[in-house]
Amino acid sequence: KGRDGHLWISSDDFLDRFDPVAEVFTRYRSEPGGIEGQVYHINEDRAGQMWLATDYGLVKLDPVTGTTIRYEHRPSDGTTLSSNFVRFTLEARDGSFWIATTSGLDVFDRQAGRVIRRVPLDVGVQNALMSLLEDHRGVLWVSYSSGDGLANVDRATYGVTYYSTHEREPDPSQLSGVEDILEDHDGALWFATRGNGLLKLDKDRTQLIRYRNRPDDSTSLSEDYIYCLFADGDGGIWAGTSGGGVNR
Repeated sequence: KGRDGHLWISSDDFLDRFDPVAEVFTRYRSEPGGIEGQVYHINEDRAGQMWLATDYGLVKLDPVTGTTIRYEHRPSDGTTLSSNFVRFTLEARDGSFWIATTSGLDVFDRQAGRVIRRVPLDVGVQNALMSLLEDHRGVLWVSYSSGDGLANVDRATYGVTYYSTHEREPDPSQLSGVEDILEDHDGALWFATRGNGLLKLDKDRTQLIRYRNRPDDSTSLSEDYIYCLFADGDGGIWAGTSGGGVNR
């Protein structure tokens, strides 16, 4: 949802902007050199520019004029993206702009249109999904749907610490890891995993609780494969599953 109240919706082939007052859609079609292929993540920065994560690089879209600029990886240029497989972007509270690609994290200078720092990250596969979150302490967390699935970045040294969300060794031929990450109103972190249930890390980052499906308990999680998370205004956490519906 943009600050102007419009809703942005992505699919495999196009991007839509919906005006909920006029009930009118504006469609941005996939085309070479512009918005091409699937849009994995949509982000509006403080300047009102939309940033689109795609398999063909990072696209900046001006929502007023509809013009686009695409930033891509060039192997011979270290100031370009680490990879064209872009999955997520984040504007941190200090104004820095982070790009998550399947080859690592990039710190991006939006004025110059170039990468000023690359942080290698072992995601492993190009079809992994990724997300970024800056928690209440300013720690940058990275989740990805492969391998162990979770890491954080030391913003001072750019060092990466990896964590495992698995109770047992994952099948390397299958996507695993973490699908989504959320910080609730109390500062606790929640992780949606591929087959390992729902995890909660407390505000002090000292205690981890795992919620799983128990067939004999109707009040337990309906399924251990969690796709997405949402925190409502009443403090409830919503978890969307692969085939078990929605849990609150």
